[in-house]
Amino acid sequence: MTTHEDIFNEEAFYTISKEKQRSWNSIDLVFIQQVLLIIQNNMNDETFNAATLAQKSFVSISQLNRRLKKLLNISSASLIRHIRMHYAIELLTNKGFSIRRTAFEVGYKNQANFCRCFKKMYGVAPSRLGGERDFDEYKG
Repeated sequence: MTTHEDIFNEEAFYTISKEKQRSWNSIDLVFIQQVLLIIQNNMNDETFNAATLAQKSFVSISQLNRRLKKLLNISSASLIRHIRMHYAIELLTNKGFSIRRTAFEVGYKNQANFCRCFKKMYGVAPSRLGGERDFDEYKG
């Protein structure tokens, strides 16, 4: 069974080419690990956003987005949303959480907004997922 921490260690989740990863220096690697840890620790905070991530990373939002774009080819807001939705799939399929509880756990206080974002990212409503389905097909 996948744990919350495994979500942030799954190589397949980040879809970063091996060549790209090899180009990272130790500072880049520490930066990515720091960013992922900050997101993980603030997963259920509805006010957590790109500006907060930048502040907690001790960089400007412009610098954060430049580095993430260079290293991961994704903006900070997209990375936060992607990680939240990925974890939502885990909670819905493997943990059997309700949509309401899942939305809360991934930082959405408004269930309808969560459902809209989920459907926009994966093309399927969260209510269509069940514990018996393999969530790999929905990873974005």
